Amino acid sequence: MHENYIIPLNGLDREWKKFPWHVGKEFFTDFGNSEIRDCDVQVEAEAAKRGSRIDIDCHMGGSVVTVCDRCLGDLEMAIDTDLHLAVRFGNEPESSPEEEDGREVVYVGMDSDSIEMDQIIYDYICLSVPLHKVHEDGGCDPEVLKFIKTDGGSEEKKAAANNPFSVLKGLLDKKL
Repeated sequence: MHENYIIPLNGLDREWKKFPWHVGKEFFTDFGNSEIRDCDVQVEAEAAKRGSRIDIDCHMGGSVVTVCDRCLGDLEMAIDTDLHLAVRFGNEPESSPEEEDGREVVYVGMDSDSIEMDQIIYDYICLSVPLHKVHEDGGCDPEVLKFIKTDGGSEEKKAAANNPFSVLKGLLDKKL
């Protein structure tokens, strides 16, 4: 998909080779992700050959703009994550380890001369965004907050509303 997010596997040696990339808005647009409205993330990947495997270390830092779950406004969130991969050649065995030396294991074909990192980068950035995305206190759009009902009522009403069996209360008291 993205030709510039590729690490060539041939020619790597024991010395770490660096691959710097920039991930922008168009990256998420190409994936069809509508939740990430904008992105400015620097990806610093390093790869080195370690015996029969290739180790890849990546650091991703920057920010993404997504939608606030409360006010539906733009919400800028910091991204700071690392990933550590162990690339193995061949077919994935049935009982392969999920991790090797603290690294996630990825299998590529024996004839592969490169690994495409775009899907891996996309997944790790998306996993860095929390499920519940809201502005800090006072950061939401006040015009939108006017329409959100914040009066919860009494504690008894709240407890009854949270109890799924509250509708059954008094059922036995009714006469047929």
